[in-house]
Amino acid sequence: MTKQGKITRTIDVKPTPEELAIVFATMGSMDQAMFFNAIAAEVDSWPNGMGSWVMQLQYINTYEALTDGARHIMETIGEYAHPEEVSK
Repeated sequence: MTKQGKITRTIDVKPTPEELAIVFATMGSMDQAMFFNAIAAEVDSWPNGMGSWVMQLQYINTYEALTDGARHIMETIGEYAHPEEVSK
């Protein structure tokens, strides 16, 4: 008679940027809004808060691998962050 046991393992898997992009792009609008709320909460916990986030955005913007299409996505997010201007 063999003894059966249970083994539990925790595996830490870091998603790739491509995987994160797919998950975000296919979320519904409510989940996407909650995603940005979570980013805001995370940034608030940083030592320099929004100042550090602005610096991070500058790093992203000047990174040579950022494509024109990706830059356009960033610009579009910025434009639509002001609903009163979009509705005009």
